[in-house]
Amino acid sequence: MDETQVLPIIEERVVVTRETVESGRVRVIKEVHEHNEAVNLMLQHDEVVVEHVPINQFLADDATPPASRHEGDTLVIPVLREVVVTRVLLVEEIRVTKKILTTPHTEQVPLRREEVRVERNSAKMDD
Repeated sequence: MDETQVLPIIEERVVVTRETVESGRVRVIKEVHEHNEAVNLMLQHDEVVVEHVPINQFLADDATPPASRHEGDTLVIPVLREVVVTRVLLVEEIRVTKKILTTPHTEQVPLRREEVRVERNSAKMDD
């Protein structure tokens, strides 16, 4: 009978591990630059012109006194006065006109701008 022999065999196995190795560094530098910039704009404002217009006319006895009215952009306000003879005298009209005026204006406005630099430093690796 044949005798069987067992031969020891060497077996290799792989063991995988991880380790953190620094391969470089990065430095981020952020700078904010500010400068003034002139901004041209048009400003608007209202202006009212008041004008007194003398009328000095008597109204008819049966006439209705005039009411305020608009003539285009002008508001006309009649001014009345009763006189001793009990007749109504239109003394004057006050004319109020509104005008919109636009004037140029320059304003200094501060503006900010960000700038980012990235500096990369390689790590020296020992062999």
